[in-house]
Amino acid sequence: RKYGPTLTDCRAALQAEKEKLDSLGSIDVRLADARKQAEAARAAFLAAASGISRDRKSAALKLSKKVESELRALGMRDARFRIDFAPLTALETPEQVADASPSGLDSCDFMLMPNPGEGWAPLRRIASGGEIARAMLALKSVLAGADQMPVLIFDEIDADIGGRLGETVGGKLRAISASHQVIVVTHLPQI
Repeated sequence: RKYGPTLTDCRAALQAEKEKLDSLGSIDVRLADARKQAEAARAAFLAAASGISRDRKSAALKLSKKVESELRALGMRDARFRIDFAPLTALETPEQVADASPSGLDSCDFMLMPNPGEGWAPLRRIASGGEIARAMLALKSVLAGADQMPVLIFDEIDADIGGRLGETVGGKLRAISASHQVIVVTHLPQI
């Protein structure tokens, strides 16, 4: 009565229970296969992410040199620029892979030393609005072709600069305006 009113229903129930039992018996095999697949996926991710990290660090050195050159042209002759990297996760276990970012294994910080002896500080924490504006102008000048930001706003870009440097800054802004909408708050007519 429990498995059907007819013998055919009972046999169908018996077959269904046998299939459940068989699937439970093969769970160890399926679990082992799933672990192998997870490890293969983790290894592939690590290989790709390590390549991205290596390429990113190589590009960071080139970018740093170009930004420093732009900073010199913008009146920050002794400024130094670098990009620091920090790992997002140790990646020693499959669970730690989830801590990685969709864009890689590490985070980066733009670091600036505006003057010798001041020490390195993250660009986002630099106190002077003029230094931030000129550092961002240097970055945007170097990255103008790759930047997806349609509108750029520069405030206090004229802080602590005079007429000749203002002309240089104005020229850089004009060059960037070929590929971006540029809004500038300034008091210098050259800009």
